[in-house]
Amino acid sequence: MATLEGYVARFDSVSVPIPSGDGRPYREVFRYGAFAKVLASGIDIPMTVDHDPYLVLGRLADGTLLLWEDYHGLRFEVNLPRREFGRDVLGDVRSGL
Repeated sequence: MATLEGYVARFDSVSVPIPSGDGRPYREVFRYGAFAKVLASGIDIPMTVDHDPYLVLGRLADGTLLLWEDYHGLRFEVNLPRREFGRDVLGDVRSGL
C-alpha cells in the first residue's frame, strides 16, 4: 500500500489565486489553530482529487486518512487505494503533476 504525506495548507502563507463567482480571484491565509475545531469534532473528512466526491483517496472514518495540525500547517497522511485509481494518483505525484 502506498502512502502520501504532506500539507493540505500551510499557516501564514498566501494561497495561489482562487477563482470566485464574480470573476475576481481571491487568496486565502490560514492561521495556526484554523482547523482545530473541525478536527476535534470527530466528523468524517474525505480526501478527494479536485474536490470530486467520486475520487476519494482516503477518509478519517475508515483510518485511511490522518489529519493533524502542527506548527507549519494542516498535515496529512493518506493510504492510497490499491486500485488503479490509487496507482494513477501516485504516478501523478511522482511526476510532479
